[in-house]
Parts: sequence; structure tokens; C-alpha cells
Amino acid sequence: TLINFAKFNEKIKFRIGGEGVELNKIKKLAEGLKNITFLGNLNWLDVIKEYNKSDILYAQITDDFKSAIPTKPFEYIIAKRPIILGLPKGPARKLYSDFNNLYICQPDSKDGIEKALNKVKGVSLKSYKKNKKIIKDNFIREDSLVTFIKSVEEIK
Repeated sequence: TLINFAKFNEKIKFRIGGEGVELNKIKKLAEGLKNITFLGNLNWLDVIKEYNKSDILYAQITDDFKSAIPTKPFEYIIAKRPIILGLPKGPARKLYSDFNNLYICQPDSKDGIEKALNKVKGVSLKSYKKNKKIIKDNFIREDSLVTFIKSVEEIK
């Protein structure tokens, strides 16, 4: 989907990291496109550097994985960048819809990415504090574990 979007938006530069099972297929689809750079496998420090270089971060899961909740968007949220997620109806869409500066579109939709991209323009960085609080209050395992232990200790 992103490669097809890139074909019609040559002024936008795309940097794709990772070595997933579909990499060769994606590279073949991207042949001849000068606005796409494949970064390969990145160590954690390089991933952070790429997040910092990026204006917008993108990820998607398809209907085949509609019951999954991907964790990559949590990294994106903490990176303080606008995010576009292609998500089918399901738990991931419901979960991530609570965050600011995160725009959800239908997966496999070039038009959906276009609409989300238009919403991203002029986004404010102020709401990242809310996103950080949501993650801290609901998704950091250590805090949840401490709360659980305290709750168990109070049972007599």
C-alpha cells in the first residue's frame, strides 16, 4: 500500500526499515522509484535516529490480523511524531483511537493514507503529553505489576 502511495506522491520521501518476510516483494514493487530508500535491519539506536529524522510514521495491519494489537505504534507515539495507521475494525483500531496525533485509515487504502496525510499537516506537538500519560497509566508493565502486587498484598 505504501509503495503504491509513493508511486503517486514522488515529492514525499519514504524510508523503510526492517527485513520482514515481504521485503523482496516490496523491493520489486518499488523498483525505479527514487523516493524510496530501504534501510535494512537497524539496531535500536539507529531506529531511534530514524524516528527523529521522520516527519510522519506509518504502519498497518491487514484484515488477516484484525484481532492483533501491534506494539510498534507505541514506539511511534513515544517518538513524538504524527502517525498514520492502517487498521481494520477490531481491538487495535479501538485502542489506538484514544491517542492524539494518530490518524487511522483503512488498511490497503492509498486514498486513506492521502486523507490521513492531509490531517497530519499542521499537527500540534502539545498533545504528546496526553499520549505519554495514557501509555504510562495503562500500558507500562512495571507500573501495572506494582499495582497488581499492592492489590494482592491488601487481600487478607
